[in-house]
Amino acid sequence: MVVQTYVVGIDGSEWSMRALKRAVIIAQATKAKIEVVYVMDGAEYKGLTTEKMNNLQTKQQQHIEQVKQTIVTPMMLPYADSSVNISAIVLMGTPAKALHQHVKSHNASMVFVGRRGRSAVVNLVTGSTASKLAHSIGVPIVLVP
Repeated sequence: MVVQTYVVGIDGSEWSMRALKRAVIIAQATKAKIEVVYVMDGAEYKGLTTEKMNNLQTKQQQHIEQVKQTIVTPMMLPYADSSVNISAIVLMGTPAKALHQHVKSHNASMVFVGRRGRSAVVNLVTGSTASKLAHSIGVPIVLVP
């Protein structure tokens, strides 16, 4: 039997906490595994020379560890005793693009993300990660309010 993989995009918000909770509930029922994905903005690393990039690798690694300690681990802690296999990864880039690539490269069968209650006008102008994923991901997506 093939084990399904659910990807949960998190950002530390209460909406992403609810998305993870929903994913765990469904994963328990379906025996799926969960990959929790946090995406860091990589804008500060774009356009750098190789030398400058090498100097920033230590800073970037420290930032990743800080994100793991302050956001990822605390969000996963309530599910440490659950029967669900949960792993986490921190990626660099824009959230929608990085999540999309991760879902495709890991053959995820479902995606869970929180949906913040922004106005339709704001979403029209700037878009949202949830909206972008819903229109492009190609697998079922659960938008958790």
